[in-house]
Amino acid sequence: MIVDGPLEPLFSSPTVTDAGSKQIDTEKAVVDSHQPAATTVMLPTMAAGRYIVHWVAAAADGHRTHGGDAFDAR
Repeated sequence: MIVDGPLEPLFSSPTVTDAGSKQIDTEKAVVDSHQPAATTVMLPTMAAGRYIVHWVAAAADGHRTHGGDAFDAR
């Protein structure tokens, strides 16, 4: 996830769920120390299917936003 400005790590996170709404990411998301507007989350090997990324972002100035997007694994 990349946003316009530096993220507040304690309040910014992506999560990934499968089509049944089961969360599949198991590790804590990390804000990139070299690019403070980006965060990453490690994913396990995934079966083919549709997945949804849900995200919450809090900027260093306290502004919060959220959203999501779907993708297909093959």
